[in-house]
Amino acid sequence: MGRYANVNLTNLSFMNSSSLNEKKPTFRITDIPIEKIVPNGKNKYSIQDIEDLKFTILHNGLKQNLEVYPIGEGLYKLITGERRYTALKALVDEGYTQFSMVPCLVTDLSLNELPLSEANKELYAIITTNSEIRDFTDADRMFQVKGLKMIYTELQKNGVKLTGKMNDLIAKELNISSTQVKRYNYVEKHGTDELKEKVESGEINIRTAESVAHLTPAKQTELLKKDEVTSESATKEIKKVEKKKAQRKDNALKKKNAMINLSEASVINLEINELKSKMEIFNSEWNDTIVDETTHDILSIKVKQLNDILDFIIEKIRH
Repeated sequence: MGRYANVNLTNLSFMNSSSLNEKKPTFRITDIPIEKIVPNGKNKYSIQDIEDLKFTILHNGLKQNLEVYPIGEGLYKLITGERRYTALKALVDEGYTQFSMVPCLVTDLSLNELPLSEANKELYAIITTNSEIRDFTDADRMFQVKGLKMIYTELQKNGVKLTGKMNDLIAKELNISSTQVKRYNYVEKHGTDELKEKVESGEINIRTAESVAHLTPAKQTELLKKDEVTSESATKEIKKVEKKKAQRKDNALKKKNAMINLSEASVINLEINELKSKMEIFNSEWNDTIVDETTHDILSIKVKQLNDILDFIIEKIRH
């Protein structure tokens, strides 16, 4: 497992106070022209209520800096603050040039010494440092869970020993239940793109999405065409599908049993025909047969047994 075998993954955040105290700080806050700040395509957090935020910033000022990292040629990419950036950019475009210089925390992502690709170091920073968001949407949570799963999976591949189950670690990192994590994972794995889009747009909550994701892709598409999809309507559809499956299974079993009965009947008919054939031989040859006393006694016993068997068969046929 190498140097990372005993890494404690209870909290992976490389931006916490203990890690910063162990290193000489390599970040700074500086004013950066807004045109030099580049939005981050990896940031999938929802951006809502921009007009309200613009009003607040315009009348009360910006109360929290953005966080960025340098990408060369004097440009900086956002790590946190997409919503504030969007509001500031809109204000500047509307002529409020006093917001053209933006206070930013310039971060050095090399502080993260865990064996992650540069892309996943950036993703982890986005997920864990967006503390400005107080009420996470289901789309935000799905983005977080998917991202952290990618990160933990890469860490495992690179020799880091997880300190527990992956879902539990993700749940602890995000302060949600493991059940919730499983719910997001299920939708991510089994949901259609259309279903995920409806979660991202806020049209469907994650509980309803999980119910829908239990259906086949075709059934998901069919259900999502309806005006309103709820957890109850999805559950109802699932029960209908399960009922049809049970009916098909029952029909298949009946068909199989019918084939077995037919097969058994065919075997009986063959046996009866063989018996008839043997009886014809017996009828034609018995009168001319001469046997000794011992053989005669044995034959008497066998004939009696045969009569008993034939009586049983005749009785069953007549009933």
